[in-house]
Amino acid sequence: MPNQAIEKFKEYIGNQSEDFLRNGRQVEGILRDIFPKEKFLIMPLLCTWEAGAVTELKQTSNVEQTIAQLGDRLSQEYGLRESVALTSLRVWAYALSITNVAPNIDNRSVSSRSQTDVVYETKKCPFCAQEVKKDAVKCKRCHGDISIVAIDKAVQNGKTPSGPDFKKTSVLFVIVMSIITHGIYCPMWFLTRRNTINCLQFKKKLNTKPFYFAILICATSLLLSIFSGVNEWRGKMDTAIFLYDFSESLDLFVWIILLFQSLKVRRILHKHFKDHLEMNLRFSWLVTFFLQIIYLQYKMNRLSSTNIIPIEPQNKTNFLLKNKNNHEKGIF
Repeated sequence: MPNQAIEKFKEYIGNQSEDFLRNGRQVEGILRDIFPKEKFLIMPLLCTWEAGAVTELKQTSNVEQTIAQLGDRLSQEYGLRESVALTSLRVWAYALSITNVAPNIDNRSVSSRSQTDVVYETKKCPFCAQEVKKDAVKCKRCHGDISIVAIDKAVQNGKTPSGPDFKKTSVLFVIVMSIITHGIYCPMWFLTRRNTINCLQFKKKLNTKPFYFAILICATSLLLSIFSGVNEWRGKMDTAIFLYDFSESLDLFVWIILLFQSLKVRRILHKHFKDHLEMNLRFSWLVTFFLQIIYLQYKMNRLSSTNIIPIEPQNKTNFLLKNKNNHEKGIF
């Protein structure tokens, strides 16, 4: 690993807020961007972060002792060679400015890419493309059942392993909460399901900014409605009408924002299940236009009730046949 890449990593982390280390997808993406030629070390660095070792490094007063203890733990729990675990910890410690000594790793050791550096092999989850251990049964990100043995066994028993872990909620509950919260529940609905939706196979992802902005606008609209009622009670009809009209305009603005986001979610679901998993599922854009999260929650409930099998070469025929039968029964 060239020292230049380490310095670039340190500089990047120094310019980020604390929230950077809480986002697994962002951490993984940055590691891949900064260390494109040292891909075999990306997994150890990511394992170090996932094990919580980075947090412990930031809180320790005895750095070397903590690095030694964490190195042993990473070796035992994650199957990393001790030297690779210690190197990963020292890279993080230097990048976080905990130590001033940069790890000294020559290019030759990097280019050799010894297979003993990482004991386990990895594969990609067919649902969300997350790298997981080769023998893993469930994806740690989307919780999809990814074991080929489990898939084949489930097909033989007439069952299906689970796909992405959609949050199942009553459609009636969604309607009631949307009404009594003056629409604030609607952007909250997207935020609570954003991680699962972003795990699906589609290049465009949901951002948090439109939803936080929508919550702020909904809260402002609610306050204006209250002030409008107060002014009407006091007999100030002109002010009451003005505040009411302004509140309605804000509600329309929020509706437009959430409409675009609903159609985006509908497209993500459509692309993932139809193009990636090759399932003949229908996600109506017209119904999404009028019902938005009510329709999306309905579809997610159906997907949660009927589990999905990811396509594998040896059981693709069974996969297509079973999901065709599900479609014919009206499950989707």
